Amino acid sequence: CETAPDESTRVNVEGTRNIAQLAVRIGAPRLVHVSTAYVDNLLAGGPARTVYEGSKFESERILAAILSGTGIATAIVRPSIVTGDRRYGFTTTFHGIYPFFHFAAAFAPELLKTDMVALMRRGGFVKGQVNLVPADHVAGIICALAIRSTFPAKVFNVIAPCDWRIAELARICGECSGLRARIAIPSDATGAIVLPPSLEQGVTMLERNYAHYFGVTLRLDTKSTETLMKETGMPIVRNTSDWIRVLFRWGAYRNWETLA
Repeated sequence: CETAPDESTRVNVEGTRNIAQLAVRIGAPRLVHVSTAYVDNLLAGGPARTVYEGSKFESERILAAILSGTGIATAIVRPSIVTGDRRYGFTTTFHGIYPFFHFAAAFAPELLKTDMVALMRRGGFVKGQVNLVPADHVAGIICALAIRSTFPAKVFNVIAPCDWRIAELARICGECSGLRARIAIPSDATGAIVLPPSLEQGVTMLERNYAHYFGVTLRLDTKSTETLMKETGMPIVRNTSDWIRVLFRWGAYRNWETLA
């Protein structure tokens, strides 16, 4: 969900400033910085979609300003939306795509009376898409860079070759929650969808905080990342239903609660 301005500034902006200054002080030979692929709009001269994006963009600028002329090699890794790993589904926090998964689990009894895909159509999600990369893949890219003496490029955009269709994610989540019923959503005389209050609140939250990501197509150069993957024998990310199911199972096991 949206990050508070003071938290983003403290973690992403001031945290990056502190790390960069420390790197200079100890004479570090190189530094790997993790940003986000969703600085794409800012790189193209547009506005930030969220406070988080703005803070990540600012952190890249701070890094460049402090390390310029120091001789410290810098690599910036920009992943899209990071999920848990593909084998166990492990994640310490439930941000990013997880509220979408949690929605299916939390409202299972009410969703059994509806068609989840049709419900997502209300927010325009069904025609949307989202780019996901698993944590094990992102970690592999970071590790591959961390052990190098030099960096082959300055920026590594870590984006899956194919977006997930929101409708397909909704279908898989529905199966994981046992939501196989496809009964028409109740509507009023005008045809507008009428939902129970708790379910209405969940849909509104998704629309407010995540609709902008469900409609974004990332257009960043991934050549440097693809070259690094070939050199290290790292496979490409493939969108499989097993990946989503293992994420869902971990979330359900943790009751969608962030690890302390």
